[in-house]
Amino acid sequence: MNQEAAVHREGTAGAVRQLWKRRFDHYRQETSRYWAYVARSQFFGFLFLIFIVSSYYYAKILQQLPTSFPYIWIVLLVLVPALAAGSVRTLLKNADRVFLLPLEPVMNVFFRAAFRYSLGIQAARSIVLMLIAWPLYKHCTGTEGQPLWLMAIFVLLIKTANLLGSWQEGRFSSPGWRLISAGYRWVLSAAVVFALFGTGPLPGGVVLLAGLVVWAVMYRLGPGRRAIGVAWDYLIDNERKQQYRLYLFFSGFADVPQLPVRVKQRRWLAGITNRYSFRSSSLYLYLFTKTFVRSELLGIVVRITLVAGLAAAAVQSAPVAAAVCLAAMFISLIQLTSLEQSHRYTFWLQTYPVDPRRKVDAVVRIISAAFTLQGIVLTLLMVLSGAGVYAAAPLAGLALGLMLCATVMKRKFTASFEAE
Repeated sequence: MNQEAAVHREGTAGAVRQLWKRRFDHYRQETSRYWAYVARSQFFGFLFLIFIVSSYYYAKILQQLPTSFPYIWIVLLVLVPALAAGSVRTLLKNADRVFLLPLEPVMNVFFRAAFRYSLGIQAARSIVLMLIAWPLYKHCTGTEGQPLWLMAIFVLLIKTANLLGSWQEGRFSSPGWRLISAGYRWVLSAAVVFALFGTGPLPGGVVLLAGLVVWAVMYRLGPGRRAIGVAWDYLIDNERKQQYRLYLFFSGFADVPQLPVRVKQRRWLAGITNRYSFRSSSLYLYLFTKTFVRSELLGIVVRITLVAGLAAAAVQSAPVAAAVCLAAMFISLIQLTSLEQSHRYTFWLQTYPVDPRRKVDAVVRIISAAFTLQGIVLTLLMVLSGAGVYAAAPLAGLALGLMLCATVMKRKFTASFEAE
């Protein structure tokens, strides 16, 4: 009987393994189609241009940078978000909480494959960011710096520990404990990176080991820990959020019908639409302003602006700060173009007695307003940082962006509208 049960279990595990393979193949085929649209938009060419220009100025800055420069803060800014953020892509679907529940005893096969895939992607990203910060580290530490391979091993260990911690957080039934655990991982990652790049591998290893012991105790004794089973709801919701962010990025380059709608109230900001006149000509302006304010788009633009502002303030080179601001504005403009697709499949808009051609004007107007506000904020930050003549770089980017909105973007939206 035990032998028959083992054979049955092995066969079930094989079916689960094939399920992951089918899910991953479908996911790869779907994303590769959208990545082709991204490639045709010359986005990668722009990134390559940014890389070449940034590398040139990076080398020039290092030639003039004193070895006493506090490089550790730049390393923290570059590495910690990549190491502490991120979770496992499980590719789970809503129906899995019902149909895969009987297979829960052998789902470890599925989740191990998901963990390996997620770790490979996120570890590669962490290593790339470490290589970006490496010339600065070697310039400031000189012969006292540690070898690259040893630091890369530590970075991989930190990333692996964070991803394991993120996975185990699903076993906390309390969202508050999940937040505490995530916050602790960010603090621990910052402490380990500080010790690793500031003093050496031995102190970094001690801090990492002590931090893992504390986290293990918190995990075992935390009152919000889930007793048994797979956290289906948490994993499915987490997968939905990650897929949403990916679809939102792709929507800047192609039509994404699968893009779900997430609404946040933000009453304090949504009230700006009360200033619009109560006329049919203001319908689309009202609708898309509400959509922009209450959707994830606003959060994305705000985060990009904050990151660009912090990066521009951290570097002590005005040309590099100007390049960072211009790159942030370009990325924001690409993301803002997805606003046009927000209500593309809303049936009720077809029944309104309103000229649908006003939709394009409303969307372009809102994108221009958001882009203008971002340009002004970045310009003020550049002025306050004492960038001199380079403080005009965001204004130049703003002028170019507004010109693109009034010409290329408007034609693109009009053609998309006529094709509906």
